[in-house]
Amino acid sequence: MPSIIAPPKRVNLIPAGIAAGIIGGALLDLFMVLQGAKPLGIYQWVASNVVGPVAFTSTSYAVLGAAIHFAVSIVWGIVYAALAQSGRPALVNRPVPSGLLYGFVVMLAMLTVQVFARTYVSPNHDWPKFFMSLIAHTVLFGVAIALVVSAAARKALRT
Repeated sequence: MPSIIAPPKRVNLIPAGIAAGIIGGALLDLFMVLQGAKPLGIYQWVASNVVGPVAFTSTSYAVLGAAIHFAVSIVWGIVYAALAQSGRPALVNRPVPSGLLYGFVVMLAMLTVQVFARTYVSPNHDWPKFFMSLIAHTVLFGVAIALVVSAAARKALRT
């Protein structure tokens, strides 16, 4: 299959990456809420990765956590978009497998950050929860980002 992003027509996918990051982040949040997590608790936990346990003392830290969560999600969306527009046609032409792999890489990177921030919690006896998180990151985050960026690239090339 020929490359969808041909050198004569460069496509700026960064705006799509921003939108994709917001969508992916929102889907992750929705998944966690549907699993029983409370939105304020989700964002307090995110904030605790930066400010420590004090984030659980006040719900006002949830605002910081939401800002961090969506900023990080947007950065991941932009990274995918930048990779897609830099001559890696599989990221656009095959968004589902590319997104699955990307979501796995994102989760691995975020777990690594937690290890270095000393906030990582081992799954130990809660492996089903860990695998649900893996599925959420790969399907709801990675594939969502890939599909949004791929759709934007295809639309831009039709015009």
